Amino acid sequence: MHVSVINENPIGFVSWDPRRIPELGEIGQNCIIPSYRCNGYGKLQIEKVLSIFQNESTRKVIVTTANHPFFNAAKKMYLSCGFMESSYSLTEKYGGLKLIHYEYKFR
Repeated sequence: MHVSVINENPIGFVSWDPRRIPELGEIGQNCIIPSYRCNGYGKLQIEKVLSIFQNESTRKVIVTTANHPFFNAAKKMYLSCGFMESSYSLTEKYGGLKLIHYEYKFR
């Protein structure tokens, strides 16, 4: 996990699962405190994790979000970081949300 800090105050964190490195890295949660959102900090956190995975010679990174207006910023951010939509699935949890799975492949 990586915690982002400004002026000694935590503003967010990103988590990942390194157990399948180097074949696969999986990003878990990427959270920013509401008052710091829309300033690019979430993207910086994702870029930090991608750098960590790249240093470990990871081939592919995956992350999942949902097709709901709440997640529109996350979807836009993942695409801007170079992720591509790879597949979709439905979940019975949370009212049957459609999950969107993304992949990032290092070149």
